[in-house]
Amino acid sequence: MSRKVVMSVAGFGLAFAAMGAGSAVAVPDSSAPAKSKKTKIKVETPKTDMFAYFEKRRGELRPMPKKLKAGSYVFTYVNNTSMQHDLKVGAAKTKICSNCTKKVQVKLTKGKVKYKCTVPGHAQGGMKGKIKVT
Repeated sequence: MSRKVVMSVAGFGLAFAAMGAGSAVAVPDSSAPAKSKKTKIKVETPKTDMFAYFEKRRGELRPMPKKLKAGSYVFTYVNNTSMQHDLKVGAAKTKICSNCTKKVQVKLTKGKVKYKCTVPGHAQGGMKGKIKVT
């Protein structure tokens, strides 16, 4: 049984960088599907409130989760803005053209994961945070 977490991220991009004991390991899109559970994460840049992170759950916007369980995740980044952005998860990084969608598969292990937008100036504008991976 797979879990599905859908996050809507208002802003310029979402970047995850490994920190402390936690880590994020990239799995290329072309790899064969793993037999382990995968949680799907949908990341969006809505055209409103450019510096807020949200989790879209049951049709409601909520604050981005502070915790995720260790495991495999598929991050689908939907860039609804006219700017180019990026998505970085550990060593994996993909550029996302304006009004485009891309996927990145990762495996998160226990620890803390720090995320931020790597586009110059975006993290300083508030595009950053931490998630505890349990």
